[in-house]
Amino acid sequence: MNLKSILFHSIMGGFIAFASVLANADEKSAQEKYESRDYSEAGIGNAESAAQIYAELAQSSTVTTEKHRLLVKQSEALYFINDAKSYILRLKWRSQGEDAEDISGAKGADKAIRDAVIAGHDHGMNVARDVLKHYGVEDLMVEDDLEIPGNLQSLPALEKGILAQAAYFEGINLAGKALATGKMEFLPKWKTLKSKMFLILALGQESFSAYGAYRVLGRGYHKIPALFGGSMEKAEAYLRKSYDLGMVTSQRTALSGVTTFYLTDLLLALGKSTEAEDIAIALTQADVSALDSSLKLENKRAQKEVEHLFE
Repeated sequence: MNLKSILFHSIMGGFIAFASVLANADEKSAQEKYESRDYSEAGIGNAESAAQIYAELAQSSTVTTEKHRLLVKQSEALYFINDAKSYILRLKWRSQGEDAEDISGAKGADKAIRDAVIAGHDHGMNVARDVLKHYGVEDLMVEDDLEIPGNLQSLPALEKGILAQAAYFEGINLAGKALATGKMEFLPKWKTLKSKMFLILALGQESFSAYGAYRVLGRGYHKIPALFGGSMEKAEAYLRKSYDLGMVTSQRTALSGVTTFYLTDLLLALGKSTEAEDIAIALTQADVSALDSSLKLENKRAQKEVEHLFE
């Protein structure tokens, strides 16, 4: 190897190393911004900045698994941003004496917020869907539990984890979009949402997001009318599974406050008010720092929302 070639490879090696350092610094900045999210305008702005950084890093990445991991991060941030906007709007309505589970009924100036939420969830859904497309499972549809598709059986554990996360965030962004559009819009999307959650379980990633797949399945089976595939029996089974598997004994509640909120809501609907009150009290008394650290903000919100069920 001549001197010119040695110098070229040395310069290129240094450039690649420098680019890697910059990418790592940018991702650290994105993570710090995302961890600074909350339900204020500034907090949502932090999540928006994180989503933009993740998008730019994913676009520039030449390593497939790295690109997919960053796309999942972007989809997660997009879900939070638009769920937060929806939540804030519902809180405003609640203060005006109008309670609503979703924002599909937005009127006047609030319609612009609803439309932005729908578009934002659609974006988050499509970002995650790009990862599923790579493996050819973006349109996978099943009626119930499934075996892992043959082409995924030999995937390395890292890729299975990223794929499961992509399925989760595509699914919950899909749900967010459908609910903001209207419950009748959600009904035809239920089979698709179920399929994403069953894929997560088939990939052996049940523990992701504090047993999130079971949580989403349970909520869906609760809120979907029986005529369209809902089942209170299945709802209870899935929510109890998420709750029991995520139990933090020292706090007498689950890792995810959202799971506890959903289970409480279901138990009240089933007439099991004593148990509902017991698990709700345990959640409100819990130290959220002892639960899932990645869901600390959502758990604080769940503590407030579960109290509202009894008002």
